[in-house]
Amino acid sequence: MKMMVLLKNYRLWQLMLFLLCIACNEEESNIAPLSNWSLEEANLDFPPQNFEFALDRKAKNDVIRFEWAKPVSERNYIITYNWLLDRIDGDFSDPLIRIMSGDKGVQPYAEVSYLQLDEALAKAGAGQNEKKILKWGVESVSTTKTSISSNPISLQRFDIPAPPQTLFIAGSATEVGDVLSDALPLYNLEKADGSKTNTFQIYTRLEAGNQYNFYDTKKGEVTKYTLEQERLTAGDIGIPVTETGVYRITVDFLTETLELVKIDKWSIVGNVISGAWGGDEALEYKGNGIWERSLELIDGDVGDANKRFIFRANGDWGQVYKRILGSESSLTLESTASALGYEGLEDISVDKLGQFKILLQLNGNGYRYTIQEDSASGTPKQLFLLEDGNNIAEFSKNGETFSYEFVAIDASKKYTINEKEDSSGRFYTLNGSLGETTEESDKVSGTGTLIEKEEALGITKNQAYRILIDFDTQTYSWDYYNFKLFHWNDWEGRDEKKMEYVGNYTWEVTSDFDVGYNSKFITPWDFEFGGVDSDTLMGDLLGTGGVDINNITEAGTYNVKMRLEKNFNSGEYVFTKM
Repeated sequence: MKMMVLLKNYRLWQLMLFLLCIACNEEESNIAPLSNWSLEEANLDFPPQNFEFALDRKAKNDVIRFEWAKPVSERNYIITYNWLLDRIDGDFSDPLIRIMSGDKGVQPYAEVSYLQLDEALAKAGAGQNEKKILKWGVESVSTTKTSISSNPISLQRFDIPAPPQTLFIAGSATEVGDVLSDALPLYNLEKADGSKTNTFQIYTRLEAGNQYNFYDTKKGEVTKYTLEQERLTAGDIGIPVTETGVYRITVDFLTETLELVKIDKWSIVGNVISGAWGGDEALEYKGNGIWERSLELIDGDVGDANKRFIFRANGDWGQVYKRILGSESSLTLESTASALGYEGLEDISVDKLGQFKILLQLNGNGYRYTIQEDSASGTPKQLFLLEDGNNIAEFSKNGETFSYEFVAIDASKKYTINEKEDSSGRFYTLNGSLGETTEESDKVSGTGTLIEKEEALGITKNQAYRILIDFDTQTYSWDYYNFKLFHWNDWEGRDEKKMEYVGNYTWEVTSDFDVGYNSKFITPWDFEFGGVDSDTLMGDLLGTGGVDINNITEAGTYNVKMRLEKNFNSGEYVFTKM
């Protein structure tokens, strides 16, 4: 009996082993190497080959729908797609546009706006209203396989340029007059994710009977903007002002529109003023999009322990600025916050009551506020700049104003301002950052508000800064210079070699130099440094012009360093052949 049971168990194990071997063989036969199959190219359906299309600037947000048939695959793996646009001689390795197809890459179509196509044409070198032949393609991706199919397409750009990266305002009607180098920057409104909207805005004063224009830059090749039949367009005709006042100016390049809203007043409203949320305390306009006032904050609503306020224009609850959640002092207009992607705003909290100086800044440097206790102690007798706690510069005093030119700032170090050189007095800080700018130029400058607070200065970049602090207006300004090494034998055809600031009042450039050419160190046209001697590879510099330096006897690549004295009156240079 036991023998029969053992025999049956043995045969059962033989059967199971036999079935397992068959299953393994079948599985192995179904597993082919990943490379042993093909993925065909997608068949492009629309637009057809050599399709021609003129982009309409009045319908910037309209789209062209590119469609294709799913490619044939020997395997039933998922296929995803990328839509590509490239130059006609490109290979799609660095396309002008690369986007996923519909439904996160799985649908055989892509919708591309006219504006995206116009920007790609500009990147490809097409001028305003110019036709250019490009090619569009579909990159099909399935596991390790990729295939690309493409068709030529002829596209014609808008008859106006793509939105500029920066925008400025100047003219006889503005606060800065007709001098382009003084033009005020507009703020390119940002979405919550940090992307730009191409809608520019500024709060500034305009004078009736005068004109203004917008500019995409303050130097070089400038595009000037005007209004033509209520449409924003490139042009030289000045935009007239019919009523003097402070305005919110909004320039929207997507709709080609200009909107002006007159601002009679900005006020604070909240439970820290008389009348609480039914009250209104107006601020004073100081110019350049800044409103300010010293105001006693009180307990305007005894029953509410959460002391706070907001900014309101013209007594209109539809014109309210609140703080962006998570920011220190950034503001946005409540009525447009949702469209910009901000999930929530908050009132401005007040930790304690008393006399405070409140400042509202709405200009090209951003939209923010400051609130600081208004000390009655007045302007200090002295003012010092401390580096990592050590005094490095004493400001020169002239009435209510302190100044210093120039001080070498290293962004890796901590800088504070104090009325005592041993840092035992009152501290002051600045509400912005030194070196923060939207555009580099020969002379870069910025302004902001002075705050009595023990806090390190914000430093955007290393530079030799000139700083001016005005205690009367509680403001500050700074500037620095970008130097160039002019190299020429024909002044009109000169080579302007941009130098890099490397710290300690030193600038340098490495470039090719020619025999018989003259050289000078210049920042057009505030400073010009020439040599004491004209033919030496190293020597002294004079800030009064000096002589042209003609010191290259062997053409080649040289590293050139220039070091200036703190007052920029003199310096030294050295040419080193590489």
